[in-house]
Amino acid sequence: MKIQLKFGNSPYPVNLNVSGLGLLMPDGDLLDAEKFRELRESAGVTITTDSPNEVCNALGVPLNEAGIIAVQ
Repeated sequence: MKIQLKFGNSPYPVNLNVSGLGLLMPDGDLLDAEKFRELRESAGVTITTDSPNEVCNALGVPLNEAGIIAVQ
């Protein structure tokens, strides 16, 4: 299953004003670093993105965080 995420309140892919707080999911829940790591460990969740720096910044995790996959 894939879930499209967005940054902040914008339907567009990048809003750096949410730095370190998390990614806003379509249902309004916030995916933060702790929740992402829980899901990665328990269910093998990954995030595929063409903007890994922005995703890591939004989650407040290091650029080499496991489970964040860069695509072109």
